[in-house]
Amino acid sequence: MFVRQLAWGGIFLLWGLACDTTTSPRPSLVSRSPPARDSVIDVVPIRESKLRLPAPVADVGEWCADVGKLRICWGEDKSCVGGVCVVPRTIPSDAGGAEAGFRCVGLGKERVCASRQRPGAAFECKGDVCVQRSPYLPDEGEWDCAVLGGISVCVGGERPAGVMPTGKTPGWLCGKRSGVGDSGTLGVEICLDLSPEFPDNDGGGWVCHFSAEQGIRKVCRRGQEKYVSEACQSPADCIAGTRCVSSYCLPPRPTPNCYLPRDCPSGRCEFGTCRGGAP
Repeated sequence: MFVRQLAWGGIFLLWGLACDTTTSPRPSLVSRSPPARDSVIDVVPIRESKLRLPAPVADVGEWCADVGKLRICWGEDKSCVGGVCVVPRTIPSDAGGAEAGFRCVGLGKERVCASRQRPGAAFECKGDVCVQRSPYLPDEGEWDCAVLGGISVCVGGERPAGVMPTGKTPGWLCGKRSGVGDSGTLGVEICLDLSPEFPDNDGGGWVCHFSAEQGIRKVCRRGQEKYVSEACQSPADCIAGTRCVSSYCLPPRPTPNCYLPRDCPSGRCEFGTCRGGAP
């Protein structure tokens, strides 16, 4: 089912990734958008007033990001197998808010973080169902989002009339959607949150989706689902689109450019990134 998400600007002005042979995950929710961007934004603009906690990391290779609970790097380095590896992930030494976790941006010594604590961000749970009534979205525009392998993938970005742009919410990686397929109808910008919020601050054991009922919400239910970055002992343990490397299911480097298989010349859209070869 495709559901339209609307990122209300007023809320976010305050704070603002193949081992088996199964078919790659498909979005269960789908969107619209603003003018296209020319290139991928590797590090989204950050709102310095909220991101002041330094958390330097020993990054290697060409580019790194927090993915799930891991810190993953891509590129040529002796410590990376096949161009991808895991490095230690740090949290700020001033760990106030550590219970809620942190959202971080930047590379190496320039990495900075902020607590995930904010109004509406906490999950409200009843039995095996938890609801986040104010989930993080890329910005104050209109977005359709899905949770794929634990990664939040959004398409859209068109802003309601009168809403001024304020930059991307920290932690989102964004790029122009591929021109293949019906891009004009669903939107021209793709954004990925590689390390989104989950109940108990833990992606394992939850199956989540976005809902437009009673406002924008992220709904998670107890259940088993394969996630990017989870532990593995063999390729069979991993979700399609990842490889079992150093005991974790690691994806290729993300380049946000697709939401549906038809967006890609190959017909393969994996976690918001077009991949080569047959689907």
